[in-house]
Amino acid sequence: MAVAPGIHIVEDFEKAFQDCVAALTNQDLHNARDSDEIRTSVDLTVQRFLDISKQMDCFFLQKRLLLSVQKPEHLLVENIQELSAEVKRKDELIEKYTAKIQTWQNLLNQDVPGTPRPQPPPIQQHQPPQVPHPSMQGPTPVQQQGPHPHHMMHPQQHPSPMQQGMVQMQGGMHPPPGGMQGPPGGLQGPLAYLERTMSSIGNVCNNMPNF
Repeated sequence: MAVAPGIHIVEDFEKAFQDCVAALTNQDLHNARDSDEIRTSVDLTVQRFLDISKQMDCFFLQKRLLLSVQKPEHLLVENIQELSAEVKRKDELIEKYTAKIQTWQNLLNQDVPGTPRPQPPPIQQHQPPQVPHPSMQGPTPVQQQGPHPHHMMHPQQHPSPMQQGMVQMQGGMHPPPGGMQGPPGGLQGPLAYLERTMSSIGNVCNNMPNF
C-alpha cells in the first residue's frame, strides 16, 4: 500500500522537532567540553528542522492551489466564515466601547453633592440698530452761529461806521440770476439763519436817515 508523500513530510517534521528538543535537553551534550562540537550539532539540527518546515509549507500550498481549482466553493465557504468571525469580533468590540461610553456619561451626569451645577450662559440675540424714519424726526434745530453775535441779539441797534461799510459792501453784491436760484425751500440750517440776519441788517441800514 502506497503512503502519501504528505505523511512522510509530517513525520520528518516531527522527528526534526524532537531532535531540536533533544539537543537542548541531552545530558551528553552538556557534559561535552568541546563547545565547537556542540555548536555544530545544534546548528545542523535547527537547519534540518527549518528545511523540513519549508517543504511542508510548500506541500500545503500546492494542495490549496489544487483545491481552489477543483472545488472553489470550499474556499468561498472558508472566506465567508473568516469574514463572519471578524464581523462578530468587531461587533463585540463596538458593544464593549458603547457600554463604557454609557458608563462615563452616567458618571458625568451625576451631580456631586455640595458642588453647584454651572448654568449655561444666556444666548444673546443681536438686533440690528433701529434707524428712525425721516418723517418721524422733528425739525432740525437751527444753530445760532454767525460772524456778529451782537447783531443777532439786538437787530434794531444802530450799527457803527465800520459795520455800515460792511453792510454797503454786502448790499452792492448782485443777487443771483433767476435761472440759478436755490431750491424752493431756500437754504436751511445755519446758512439760512445767517442770510436772514444779513437781510434784516440791510433793511435797517436802508431805513436809517442820512446825517
